[in-house]
Amino acid sequence: MAWRADRLEPVTPDEHLARCLTHTNQFRRVEVRVSARAFLPGRDGTTSVFRVDDLTNDQIWQLADEHVAGAPDGRPVVGTGTLLAESVTEAGLRVDPDNDPPRHAAIVDWPADKGDRKLRALKLAAAARLTIRPGL
Repeated sequence: MAWRADRLEPVTPDEHLARCLTHTNQFRRVEVRVSARAFLPGRDGTTSVFRVDDLTNDQIWQLADEHVAGAPDGRPVVGTGTLLAESVTEAGLRVDPDNDPPRHAAIVDWPADKGDRKLRALKLAAAARLTIRPGL
């Protein structure tokens, strides 16, 4: 199913989601992998991702620059961790699309237990493909 800007489409299991990485401790360059830290929920109990199907790498970087680095208190995006939405479901979590900003969604339903959150973040990190920003 193609993503449409004029309305929210449900997230499908085969849809690609990108987590923008703003800290070098969110990935391991030598091992070429995303760390669990990248997927742990923030203070609001969610993990921000973007729906990136049908986007080129350049368009993904542009989206990241505009909506992550360009946000208040934003930080430069140094990489992305991309995974299928079904990986989120398999980890016992859910993707909640909100399109605010465009293409944005949140990984939700994180458990209260810190150890359980870490285990689920490890599963997401293992499923993610690391892309380091060109030139870094």
